[in-house]
Amino acid sequence: MKTISDAELEVMQLIWDHEGEPMTVKEIQQNLISEKQWKITTVQTFIKRLTDKGYLNVEKINGLNKYNAKVSRDAFSSSETKKIINTIHSGSVKDFVASLIDSDDLTSDDIDDLRNWLNDHE
Repeated sequence: MKTISDAELEVMQLIWDHEGEPMTVKEIQQNLISEKQWKITTVQTFIKRLTDKGYLNVEKINGLNKYNAKVSRDAFSSSETKKIINTIHSGSVKDFVASLIDSDDLTSDDIDDLRNWLNDHE
């Protein structure tokens, strides 16, 4: 999976949030306007890049180009997690999980949820 920028990821997150609802560039820009002051041309650039990288599908609906996700949020998340595990933790899932636990970012509830999930998937 090709790498995307933080700005492209923001566009993808909006599109994933509207799953099943293809959107025009204008609709995407209007949904992001409260957070970002991106001009329509900026959004068009992000959409073109995401389409070229294989993240978005485009279809013509009533004469308008509408975009939806070609790559699911889960597939993207899985790919990015694997990249982190491989590049930062030398492929060790154990080291990855240990770093999460050692960082104090996980609550005891999070750890319990992980244990339960692991037990369910054995």
